[in-house]
Amino acid sequence: MGIKNWSEDIILVDLLKEPEMRDELQTVLEMVHDRDNYDVVIDFSGVDIMTSSSLSKLLKLRKKLSDSRHKLVFCSVAMATKRIFLVTGFEGISKFADDKFVALASLQKENQREVSEEFPVTPPAASEEFPLEKLWERNTKTK
Repeated sequence: MGIKNWSEDIILVDLLKEPEMRDELQTVLEMVHDRDNYDVVIDFSGVDIMTSSSLSKLLKLRKKLSDSRHKLVFCSVAMATKRIFLVTGFEGISKFADDKFVALASLQKENQREVSEEFPVTPPAASEEFPLEKLWERNTKTK
């Protein structure tokens, strides 16, 4: 199977062609259901056609991830598949990347930004070692 734990919070799925695609998507759904802390990247480079069953599983996966405030990114999507996403409305509710490395990098960057916003670094308080003037200079230089 083409499912890999890229990191402790990102699953990378290299989708196989139908009918194996359905089984892979079901496995990913179960993984996300068991642990609510995954973002998912799905690589469509091996996909040439999709069934309605697979589209349904993608929709369920997207809903599950969205409900738990996690992300789903599609990458390496062929033009024919993009048209299917356009007609079914997936294009408007999904994120797309050119390839899996761009998708993974964007997720990792977003996750780092969210952590830094959640736990901002505050400068130390003024002391003899850090007089107020030096703290002011340091903080105004970085902004």
